[in-house]
Formats: sequence, C-alpha cells, structure tokens
Amino acid sequence: MQRGAVPIPLLAVLLLAGCGDDDGSPTRPAGGGYVLFTSATIGSEGGTLSTDDFSLTVPAGAFDVETDLHLYGSSEDDPFGDAAVTDVFRLEGVPEDFSEALKVSLRYEGTLTPDNHIAVGEEVTVPYTGQPDIDYTLIPAADSVGCLHCEIPVPAGKRTGGLLSTGSPGDLRRDLSVVGTTHFGTYYTADGKFRIEYPQYLVTEVGNLETCLSQAIVLYVSMGFDAARITTPIPVLVRKPEAGKPDLYYNGEKIVVNELKMNEAGLAEICWMAVAEVFDRFYEIYTSFSFSGGNEIPLQNRWLYYATKMVLEDHYAGEELGLAEALLTDSEYYPFVGFQAGATSSIPQTGFHGYGMGAVIRWLWVRDKEMEFIGQMYAAILSDGPTRHLAGLLSAVGDETYEWVPEFFKEYSLGGVYPVDVEKILRYSSRWDIDDASDTLKVFSYQAADLWAHPVRIVPQASVVDTATSLHLTVSGEVNPDYLWILAFSYAAGEKGSRDAGELELLAEGRELVVENLKWFTDRGKEIVAVVVNSAYEEPDYSSTWDLDLTLRAVRRMDLSIFDTAMLQVRYEALWNDGPEANQDLMFSNRDGGFTGYNYTASWDSTTGGVRRYGQFNVTLASDTRIASWSVDNHWSWDNTIYTYRCVGGEAGIPRTEVRENQITFGLYGETTCGPITEIYVQQIVEGVEQTLLLDFDCAAGSYIEFNFRDERP
Repeated sequence: MQRGAVPIPLLAVLLLAGCGDDDGSPTRPAGGGYVLFTSATIGSEGGTLSTDDFSLTVPAGAFDVETDLHLYGSSEDDPFGDAAVTDVFRLEGVPEDFSEALKVSLRYEGTLTPDNHIAVGEEVTVPYTGQPDIDYTLIPAADSVGCLHCEIPVPAGKRTGGLLSTGSPGDLRRDLSVVGTTHFGTYYTADGKFRIEYPQYLVTEVGNLETCLSQAIVLYVSMGFDAARITTPIPVLVRKPEAGKPDLYYNGEKIVVNELKMNEAGLAEICWMAVAEVFDRFYEIYTSFSFSGGNEIPLQNRWLYYATKMVLEDHYAGEELGLAEALLTDSEYYPFVGFQAGATSSIPQTGFHGYGMGAVIRWLWVRDKEMEFIGQMYAAILSDGPTRHLAGLLSAVGDETYEWVPEFFKEYSLGGVYPVDVEKILRYSSRWDIDDASDTLKVFSYQAADLWAHPVRIVPQASVVDTATSLHLTVSGEVNPDYLWILAFSYAAGEKGSRDAGELELLAEGRELVVENLKWFTDRGKEIVAVVVNSAYEEPDYSSTWDLDLTLRAVRRMDLSIFDTAMLQVRYEALWNDGPEANQDLMFSNRDGGFTGYNYTASWDSTTGGVRRYGQFNVTLASDTRIASWSVDNHWSWDNTIYTYRCVGGEAGIPRTEVRENQITFGLYGETTCGPITEIYVQQIVEGVEQTLLLDFDCAAGSYIEFNFRDERP
C-alpha cells in the first residue's frame, strides 16, 4: 500500500487479521501504473487469491469451470480522492456468471467513519460518446481490525460491458476494479427519482445537486414524458473527476458528477448537463433500449437521440460554451441527405445524422414553438411508437412541409441556426464551370430522398460571360411542383480550412430563377450556389427517392430594342354558327410597336373603306427569350351599321422556333397548337351589348400559331 508508510507492529497485526497472505507472489514496485501482483486458477472446488493487501475468497460451487484470475494494483489510479482508504485493485478473468457471492477483503489505512464501502467497478461504454468508463457500485463493508470486508453479490443479469472472450464460444469474463472507501453517504431526492451517493464532506452541496436534477425531471414531464415510469431511483455517484471525462455524464448505469463542481457556482455551470443526461434515462425507458455494455443505438432511434441531445445541451449550455459548434464540426452537410437518413443504411453520408436533425429541431423549436413544440413532438412520437420519430416531428409541426422545409435550408445555409462552415456544406456538391462560350446548358439529375436538399456550385469564368449573360435555373421531376424549390446564393470562398472561409448571401428563391449579370460575380471573385430542395415524402418509412432534374442555362440577353415590327398569324379549325368552315385564318398584318424590357406592345386604330379597325397586340417574353405569351383584342365595325365584331385571343408557352440577325419567330404547329390556349373567340356586339359567340375553335393538322418580330428600320 503506497498511501503512507505502515508501521511494522501494525503490519504484523494486519497480517494476523487475515486481509491477505504473502504467498511469495511478486510485490508491486513503488509508483507506476497497474502492475501484476499475483495469479491463481480456481475451479468448482473454490479457492483464494490474495496478497498483503487484498484477498478474494471463491466459495465452492461458485465457478462452474477452472478459471484463471489475475490481480493487478495501482497507487496512481485514484477514482475516489480523499474518500479512498486503499489503492485500486483490478481483478481480471472473473466469469460472467457465478453462483455464490465472492468475498473480498482489503487492508486499509487511515481513520474510518461509520459509512464504509468497497467500491466494485466494471467497464461500461458511455452512451453518446462511445468512450469506456468504470461504473462503480458501493457495497457496504464491515470493518475488522484494519480490514474492510464485503461480498460481491451474484450477478442479477448479464452485462456485456467490459466482457472479454476467452476464445471459447459463450465463455466470457469480466474485469472488476476494487477500492475501499469511507465517509460516503446516500441521499434520496424529495421526488424519489434519484439516489445520490456522495462524500459526506459535501453534505451541504447535495441539495443544490437535487435542485439541478429535479429541474430536469420537470422539463421532461413538460415534454410529454411520464415521470411515473421511473420506478427505481436513478443512481447518481459523486466522486473525484477523471481526466478527459465531463463534469457530469450518464455512463449507461448511473449519472457521475465531479465532486469539485458540487458548489453552487460549479453546479450552475454544469446543470445543463444534467438536463441532457437525464434524457438518456428517459430514452431507455421509452425505447426499451439499454445503454449498458455499449449497445449501439438502433438506426431507427439514432437520429432523434443525437438531435435531442444536441438541442437540449445547446439550449441549456448557452453560447459561451460553444457546444453546438463543437458538435457540428464535420456534420454541416448532414441535414441535406434527407431527414430520415439516420434511420436507414441505404442512404450514403448519414454519419451522425442526428447532429443534422438537431439543427432541424432547433430551428423549428426557436421559430415560434419554444418548449411547446418539443412537447408536442414527443407526445406524437410516444403515442405512435418509438421508431416513428419523423412522423412525430411532422405531426408536431402541423404545417405542410413545402411551407417550412425550404425556409429551414435557407436559414441553415445562411448560418441562422448555427454557425456553419460553408465549405463543409459544399463537400458533396455538384459543380458547373462555365468556361466555354458554347457551354450554355447543364442538367443535373438526382434521385432525391424524402425531405432532401442538394447544393450545386456554378462558377462562371470572366472570359466567357459579360453583363448581358444571365443564369436561368429550373427544377422539375416526378414530384408535385409545390414541393420543389430553388435557393440561389452568392458565395466567395475564403481561406481554406477557416471557419470564416466564406459566407452565403441570398440572391433569389423560387421554382424558376434568373440571376442577371454574371460578370458581376467574376469581377468580385464570387460564384453562385444553388440549393435544390425536395419537400416531398412518403409515409410510413420516409425513405423514398424521387427523380429530379435541375436545369441550368447560361443565356446571353438579346438586344430586343432593335425590333420595331411584329406580325401575328393564327389558323384554327373553326365552326361558324351557320355551318362548318375549316382552317379559319385570324391574321394581323405588320403592327408597329416596340419592346419595353421583355414586353412588346402594338396598338392600332384606323378607318379604311368605311371599316374601322382598332385594337392591341401584346407579347411577353421569358427572360431567356425562349418562351412567349401573347394576347390580342381586335375590333372592327362598319359606319352604316350598329354591329361591331371582336376577336379575342391569348396563349401562354409558345416556344421560340427561329433566331436570325434581324428577326425572332415563335410558333406552335398542328394539333398541339390548342394546348396553351387561354382564350380565343369571335363575338358580335350590337349597340354595345355583347352577343353570342360566332365561332368555336379547335385544332387540326393544319392549325398553327406564329408570330415574329422584325427589325425594319431603314
């Protein structure tokens, strides 16, 4: 024992007391870590493993087969600080199951109090981090002439944490850490939900810890969890901190608290951790999932677990701790792979997808719901089964996904949810370099997951674009158009590897977008980032894929101001009120006018041969000048009659068919001509009163609509 020199007379008394026997096994050197003290093989007949300071007695019948046991010790490992009265021993090779209690005796030094224990620890895996931890159980110990004695009870159930295979099928061993302690008390919180074991020199601080833990229970009850399901108090152990371990954490068996944080200021700093760690216990209860022994969280549960942990820790930690930033590192892309990506292994790049979903939940939470949203979400999940996380989330939101999913991706990309590294968002992006004048069209085809988004980088080169070059973006596919959206941002990449490498700035959003003047981007060293969003989904699995196309066009704007003349010619199959007449022409001769932006207007009012003709012709071109819509309202009347005749027509979506140096032509031909008609009719007006329509129109093989614009300047 290296805690202090033991006087020779006392040593003799201790040896006589039977704490251990010197059987000639190696004695530990001063200092160092764990060293091997002794080994023994014990079978069904029972036996003893002992040194000067440690004794293990295995009753007959406790072990089924011969078992190799190894005892190590350390004077440096110090999990209980001032409350420890022995060094730490590690007993390796204990069978997974034994049928009789094992008797342990430890020689101690120092002064004991009435509350003495032997702490027996076994390796577990800490949920959420996957790191190993020693979970200690305090077993009341009897004091007998310098020795502490206890019995390690028969295992109540099989545990997988820390078990090592011996090579034989089903033959598993457990390693136990053993240390003697004193002055530990037990405190049950007033709500009966926690059993706190603590060094009694912290008795005045236990009340502060109780407040912290009980607040976590109140929070989860407000979220829809039933505290009555906690039928056994959650164990809490306050002990000396270990290097690299949080100040408060749930190790899958109990909550462990750093004794140095038990003062009021310290607990104020770590109380947010209690909120997050108590969630682990509720999670186990409601999903019938045990963290014991490092079980891996099932895929269908994983994303909600990580997401909620992230949201709660961030909310209660405050900005100064920077937890969200730490968790998000290398996780920025995860929201984009589909909200259910963490529940299926068939979608790539899922990773710790819950971190991505944490951003979704946090955005929804702070948008306008606050804690009410969290409660509604969990109430829906808990009523519908623990694997229905996404269903619960969508049910709690209530709105149609196309009403909020694009907004989330916009705010997330702009850093409005958490600060994000844009380059990491773009790590799986598509890319189009506009580096050739002939390179004017790019189509990206995707199999988009439910509730998914994808970034695309568009990089124009100064040598091929100018102020008249624009970028046209459209998204289409088998999804209802209401669920498709495009977000267009400008972006200037900064220093590589820096979190401030660059920021996105929103340019436009919609289902069809135009970004003008690409030279503006090249002059400033910027590119365009388009995020295509799919808000569609299919229940109950939310793992569908949808064929989507993002179409990009680099368009050099025409100088429309040169066109001063237009002609419209329409031919349809027509039925007069007094009989059929096929291929009725509605032709308007050259109409002088001009463009204002993308709109051409021509009007007329003239009288020839006693017939007055007046009206207006309007055409609107799409910004890429590939599609046009037209409308006409033409009147004619005779001086000596009370009759006026009116021809009205209009169509949308007429494609451009020809471009010449001084002429642009648009047209549709054949039976498809009727497709985009909005209205077309001929009507009689008598003394200002509109009468019955004179013509009904239909399309035949000889039907067509054609109009053109010409430059007829001298």
